[in-house]
Amino acid sequence: MQFKNLSVAKKVWLLLLTVITMMLLSGLGMTSYLKSVDQRVMNSVLDMEERIRLVVQLRGNTQATASYLVAANMAQDATSMEFFNQQFKTASMEADALLTETNQRLQSADGRAVMARINEQRQKLQQLTEQVATERRNDGDVGRLVQSELVPAVQQYLGILNELVELQQKILKEAVAQGAKENAVAMTIGGTTLAVVIALGLLFSAWLVRQLTAPLARAVELAETIASGDLTKDVHDDRKDELGQLLRSLNAMTQKLRSLVGEVRNGVDSVSSAASQIATGNQDLSARTEQTAANLEETAASMEELTATVTQSADTARQANQLAA
Repeated sequence: MQFKNLSVAKKVWLLLLTVITMMLLSGLGMTSYLKSVDQRVMNSVLDMEERIRLVVQLRGNTQATASYLVAANMAQDATSMEFFNQQFKTASMEADALLTETNQRLQSADGRAVMARINEQRQKLQQLTEQVATERRNDGDVGRLVQSELVPAVQQYLGILNELVELQQKILKEAVAQGAKENAVAMTIGGTTLAVVIALGLLFSAWLVRQLTAPLARAVELAETIASGDLTKDVHDDRKDELGQLLRSLNAMTQKLRSLVGEVRNGVDSVSSAASQIATGNQDLSARTEQTAANLEETAASMEELTATVTQSADTARQANQLAA
């Protein structure tokens, strides 16, 4: 079915539903996109925070492990040495677990590079730890080895861990900034989409108004033509809506009026002809009436003469009778 054949009510409802549907779809799309961006940024931030927590925890664990190692090697009695060695082993196991989990969570190339340095430095610490143990078993100068090599190595190890923390914090800031940028882009896209929807709605509305006003203008023009007395104009339209029905009704009225005017004109012509014939008969009757009136006048004159003659004859007869007497 063509759009022009729909009723006016259906056209208006179709326009409203189309505009509302487009606005809803654009709103839902923008909301879904913003939600996905927020969710992605939130997941990234949470992952970054978890990495930072692991690295900070690993840094604290490393400090505790180094302290236990130094304390164990500087202890003067076997009980203290055993206690610190046990604490060192426990902290080392925790450090291994933290390193494994941190390594699994790292995704950037920079982070993996820093982690490679951490593993390299950790191996160096393990070698120094073994050297310290060997030196202690040989009753060597453990304090010198710890202060000159082990402590600087631990500090270097902690420095690399700090670099990893700073790197994760930098990545976190970049993720937050990227999320804000994506939100701004999403808002721009949403605003542009909304503007396009409004523009399409206005264009569709203007087109619909034209669809409604054009036949109305034709109907008004036809009505004004009829009012001016011109019944010769015909309007043809194949629309099936109310406006098409109006135009066809006006056209049918024009044809009816034209037919009625023709019949009236024929009647007027007939009446004019009859009136002309009556006028001619009246003229003839008037002429005959005047002739009859003249004849009556002559007859009256003759009657007067006859009356005078009769009166004179009566007088003469009366005189004759008198004389005879």
